[in-house]
Amino acid sequence: MKNIFKFLLLFICLFSSITKTNAQIRINDFTDARIYLDGIFKKSKVDLDEYGNLSIDMGSAEKGRYGFRIIDVDIDIERKLGTFEECKGKDCPPRIVVKFECKKSDCIYNPKQWTREKFGQASLKFTDEKIGVRAYEFFKELQVYIRNTI
Repeated sequence: MKNIFKFLLLFICLFSSITKTNAQIRINDFTDARIYLDGIFKKSKVDLDEYGNLSIDMGSAEKGRYGFRIIDVDIDIERKLGTFEECKGKDCPPRIVVKFECKKSDCIYNPKQWTREKFGQASLKFTDEKIGVRAYEFFKELQVYIRNTI
């Protein structure tokens, strides 16, 4: 019983640390959105237009290569421990996974594919916990901004 209580307390602490926001992101205009986007995805190719069409290429389909309209998806965040294979047998820090799920029909595609096959869900994995949480906060705020401007 004691172990269950400790586990629940640890889970609550971890969940609250992921979902709380230390510095709130505020997007006032499209220039703000571009600055945040470029700052979070420094080493990746990203594109955003005024209608919320977002294209992210983190280098490979496995890491994340997606295109979608930000207001067409629900966004969630998850903290995952690295697998033995990912960590190559060493201890490794947790990863942040930002999940996108289409609200209606399949709406997520790989911008590098000619066929533009669409999917219902996708995720971006971040090895840096702070950047992953920051990306999640940005995407949520971007949804609010786009909804209010179009």
